[in-house]
Amino acid sequence: MTPWEYAVAASSVETIHATFMVAYFVGIPLLFFHRWPRVSRVYAVYAVSFVIFSQGSKLLWGHCFLTPLAGELWHRSGSAIAANEWFTVRLSNLVFHSAPSHRIISWIGDAFVLVTAIGAVLRLRSHADRHPSSQKDAIGAAPAVVPLTAGVHLNEKAWRES
Repeated sequence: MTPWEYAVAASSVETIHATFMVAYFVGIPLLFFHRWPRVSRVYAVYAVSFVIFSQGSKLLWGHCFLTPLAGELWHRSGSAIAANEWFTVRLSNLVFHSAPSHRIISWIGDAFVLVTAIGAVLRLRSHADRHPSSQKDAIGAAPAVVPLTAGVHLNEKAWRES
């Protein structure tokens, strides 16, 4: 590959990275407001997947797996772009002409993970509340509801007869 092709590949990885992040952050309200249930459901799956990949990458490499991939491509292109810097820092510098520290970025990311977890749980609860028939056992039948008092009366009768 030529240096120009490496630069195009690095730019593509950065664009995909930005698209994933924007979709994640912009869609978070869908976890809490269910005006479009199907869209909310699809976004909930996307958000949970995003968090799993993000947190897994953070545990393995200390940052997103796309950062070293883009960095290596930028390095091979011969570009002066800071290949080892986090994408969020470079994006913030580009947009705001300043950048938060890695620690602040991690805290903000962790806060969004918490918001995602809360939203996903609320999304699942609201689905279960609206669709009680979806709560089925392994055979596919809805669980039987046995009145609590039925056992008490049987036991009292058996106790009185003994």
